[in-house]
Amino acid sequence: NKFKTGKIVPNYVSTSKDSVSIEGTTLYGLINGISQATKNVIVIRNEIKGFYRIKLKVSDFGEISHQLTIKYGLSLKATKQKCEYATIAFDKK
Repeated sequence: NKFKTGKIVPNYVSTSKDSVSIEGTTLYGLINGISQATKNVIVIRNEIKGFYRIKLKVSDFGEISHQLTIKYGLSLKATKQKCEYATIAFDKK
């Protein structure tokens, strides 16, 4: 995979309203970036080891999924499922 870096390099995850970029980080870094950009919860079903260099334009979930498939050979599929969640609240004093 030409987007896989062979060595550990300084890593970063960058998100903006226009793009998500990762450099020298695992796919978990990419998932965190996409989650922040789209406000969706994303789960990795198959862990792919390694460190990656990926840049995506952010417009909508479908476009991100298309870019991941065409440019990087990764699959991002929208699903719905029930899940439990917790909220941390601080007392207002």
